[in-house]
Amino acid sequence: MLFDSVIADEGHNYRNSFATGREASQLAYLPTNSVAKSARDFALKSSYLMKKHNGRGPVLLTATPLVNSPVDAFNMLSHVVSQEEWQRMGILTPDDFVKVFGETELVNVMKISGEIEQKQGLVGFKNLDGLRGIFHRWTTLKTAQDVSDTVKIPELDEQNVPVPMTSEQEARYEELRQRADDLSKGKKDGEEERDSIFSIIRDMDRVCIDPDLYHRQMTFRFPVEKQDAVKSLVGELPVAVKATDDEEENSETVSVNVTAKMTVTADYVEIIVPEAAEEEVLKRLAKVGLNEKDVSHPVPPKYSALIENLKTGLEDGKQIIFTDEKTQHGKLKRIIASALGFDPKEIGILNATTVAEAGKRVKRQKRLSCPKSRKKMQPTTNYRRITRKKKLMTPISPAKQRYRWEGWSR
Repeated sequence: MLFDSVIADEGHNYRNSFATGREASQLAYLPTNSVAKSARDFALKSSYLMKKHNGRGPVLLTATPLVNSPVDAFNMLSHVVSQEEWQRMGILTPDDFVKVFGETELVNVMKISGEIEQKQGLVGFKNLDGLRGIFHRWTTLKTAQDVSDTVKIPELDEQNVPVPMTSEQEARYEELRQRADDLSKGKKDGEEERDSIFSIIRDMDRVCIDPDLYHRQMTFRFPVEKQDAVKSLVGELPVAVKATDDEEENSETVSVNVTAKMTVTADYVEIIVPEAAEEEVLKRLAKVGLNEKDVSHPVPPKYSALIENLKTGLEDGKQIIFTDEKTQHGKLKRIIASALGFDPKEIGILNATTVAEAGKRVKRQKRLSCPKSRKKMQPTTNYRRITRKKKLMTPISPAKQRYRWEGWSR
């Protein structure tokens, strides 16, 4: 390479350069990612430049120095920290980095099947002075205020919308709060002996968003006149489905029993199934004479407030909704379509699954030689709103407003 330095913008795109080993990949609460070819390629070039220029050469620019886990930090630092420097610290791999700076202990983890298992989990950090020293030596941190003289930062009108919980949510949240309080005081007994604050906080998030999410279930509602069709639908469901927990990078595929609970009221017919059986319900609708427009769900307070803001925001243009909860994407799409009277096809979903499927379509498209067929398979952007895997919020671009959904009124 006939150059002395390389400056990479959006440096966090090169964070997946090294994979975790067997030990780190099995830790609970430690997100891990597969190695990306572009990141591995950049790591090799960075290493070559540093050897050639006495530890100098690569420069990464990013506003997201930590994306998901400590492994991201190690991989990004490895583009600018030479292997010799890591060796002096006794660190050679991502696993070593986690061992040196991560605090682990045995914790209880709920599997997607609902079973509780004990495994080692990342529960905190240690040797923080050493970690700060690494960042202070090899990184330069700038805030928006630091660059305000040269970079114009647009004003952000951020509004927090308080949303009350239901009585069920309040009860569950209080149970979790008490568990966290007991854990902080060192009280451990019975099943909570291996409790983890990370696990409790995660469950608090689930409770606040949707009780179904906390119970790992999906509640479907249909018009009461469709009762016979719904009975047939329940009879068509499989005994079990295969599922993988998206929150665990290296989680095993497990079999989840499908038990459907059906309730008939004066207003609707309701069935409750494990969340892993969502697609099994949807793909059998047509067979029993139902369609997606017949489907609705109970709307928790957070989604209800979202709908109200959508009604106002749509007057100014298209909307983007961010939520970390991938299992809720399809459900949220149906809730929005039902509440606002949209065709579900007008709502796009962007997440790892849909992007991978789009990539497969593009590959098939390239293999097609018929121009007419290629035209049919062009991706469309005619969506009125898009759901992405991030925090739940509704930005309104024309007015530069953003509604964040992070807190609850108690």
